[in-house]
Amino acid sequence: TLICTVSMNSGLVASNEWDFSVRWTSETFDVNAEVAIDPNTLTAGICPYCGYRDTVYYAVNYNADKQLYVRTNTKLSPIDGTTIGSLTTNGDLVYEGRDSKGNVVLFSIGLSEEINLIPDMMLSVYRREYDGKFTLIQNEIPNDGNIFITDPHPALDMARYRVVAMKNDTGAISFNDIPGVSVNEKAIVIQWNEQWSDYDVSNSSETLERPWAGSMVKLPYNIEITNKNKNDVSLIKYIGRENPVTYYGTQKDISASWKVEIPKYDKDTLYAIRRLAVYMGDVYVREPSGIGYWANVTVSYSQNYKNMTIPITIEVVKVEGGV
Repeated sequence: TLICTVSMNSGLVASNEWDFSVRWTSETFDVNAEVAIDPNTLTAGICPYCGYRDTVYYAVNYNADKQLYVRTNTKLSPIDGTTIGSLTTNGDLVYEGRDSKGNVVLFSIGLSEEINLIPDMMLSVYRREYDGKFTLIQNEIPNDGNIFITDPHPALDMARYRVVAMKNDTGAISFNDIPGVSVNEKAIVIQWNEQWSDYDVSNSSETLERPWAGSMVKLPYNIEITNKNKNDVSLIKYIGRENPVTYYGTQKDISASWKVEIPKYDKDTLYAIRRLAVYMGDVYVREPSGIGYWANVTVSYSQNYKNMTIPITIEVVKVEGGV
């Protein structure tokens, strides 16, 4: 309903209403991304894009000796045909039809390797967390297929992301959950005092720069993890009720106790543990099962001249944080 009101200097007022229907054309897009894992920094580079692939008709040759249908790289004009019920050596269905000259040809239908990017699109990338929630990595990414955004904290088992595409002129939204990419890191990883940036693969000078910098300690030795959860809940007993009534708050009090043992000769790791112990700030913690979050940590360790290892205990309390 559109309402228009006019107020004049003479004091006269006029008003009118107009009802009309709005019907938007439904649009869906092919949203995808390339994901690359850096095994040294344990960061992920995500290149989102939204586009489509053209349908391509390929000529197929029949090898009578081996009784095989082989798809060639020869492209044909679109042809109407029917399937003969056979597959090419690469798994495409074989069709039979006639070309523009009336000749009988065998062909298969596939998608072009080149991706046609859709203009006037903005992309967003979210990390799918271990508890099913989504953390925004970055939004308003141009759809040019060259921008790699940096996720400094992918899960250590599988890196999982959702890419959302929005059309600038209509606001139409499509999304896709990208198949998980294996990270397969078996150590506890703690990072702090970090800086990270995105990079454009079409700019050679940017690709030479490090997308991530900061302090990191990896603890792959004899890991023992105890996760604890304490929900903010009050159990109130009322006269006439057989059971208490629950009232839930907002605090979840997620914490953990992580224990490891490092070799006594590993001086570099011991040095990093000492730096972590006195660091005044939040750190990002990750463990091999895929759990990761911002946390406040308390570090304790002991050294015994008889033992060849140093036991380390890290008390972890989850705190609010972003990417």
